[in-house]
Amino acid sequence: MHYKCSILLNFLVPDRPLKIKRDNITDADNFHIKWEPYTCDEVRGHVTRYIVTYCVQNTSILCTYKNGKKVKVVSTISSYTIENVEKGKTYFVWVQAKLHNENISPIQTDPIEMFVRNVPAQPVKGRS
Repeated sequence: MHYKCSILLNFLVPDRPLKIKRDNITDADNFHIKWEPYTCDEVRGHVTRYIVTYCVQNTSILCTYKNGKKVKVVSTISSYTIENVEKGKTYFVWVQAKLHNENISPIQTDPIEMFVRNVPAQPVKGRS
């Protein structure tokens, strides 16, 4: 097995959370996030996968990292699309890296917050 980063004597985790970016388009059925992968020096090992955690804020349930849906993303990809989002709702997103030694990077103190606008359907031309 070939690793991009050396894994000898590396049993630490990165010092900082991943840097996450989001698309500004939030009125579609999906939204896209991407992150800046760690450098070999920052991660001190090999990232085996990323873990994207997200949840939707409801009036009855508080959206937190612990009750969010977790999705595993292969280490060669640094983006994820959350599909079939609910209009008029706010989503919170966290991303972490999981290393070869099972250590996990820290989560963001403030998650990415996305509000999905409620856009009215456009009338079809020629119909009333």
